[in-house]
Amino acid sequence: MIETQGRIVALRHGIAEVRLSVASACSACGHKGSCDNGRERTVSVAAPPGSRAGDRAATARVAGAP
Repeated sequence: MIETQGRIVALRHGIAEVRLSVASACSACGHKGSCDNGRERTVSVAAPPGSRAGDRAATARVAGAP
């Protein structure tokens, strides 16, 4: 499982737009080509209850999953 830290930049209808940070460990990861080549990106996820723009957030996915 790969966990990425980020920050909520917007909330719309229960969906959080999370800007993900680029980790320094990306350069050594065997899956770096499957996760946008180490560039910062924004993903949409279900907003945790009580979340607000500016809050820190973490996302997780199984290595090799799209």
